[in-house]
Amino acid sequence: MFPSHGIIMPTVDYDRCQACRQCEAAQHCRFKAFVRIDGEEPPFIDVGRCGGCGECVPPCPYDALSAPKIPG
Repeated sequence: MFPSHGIIMPTVDYDRCQACRQCEAAQHCRFKAFVRIDGEEPPFIDVGRCGGCGECVPPCPYDALSAPKIPG
């Protein structure tokens, strides 16, 4: 589904994110890149951990993640 060239860097749309207790996107992240400081707040993506695979984007039921491709 995602392009094989370049890096995909997911971003969280904080207007759409519902800060779910069981974040579907975070559960699908094999790199454990989703970080939540406060359980009531939306998570952010630790770019140092993110592998750029984009597998976290489709599971979010609120479409709160996007994955722009960085050419490379």
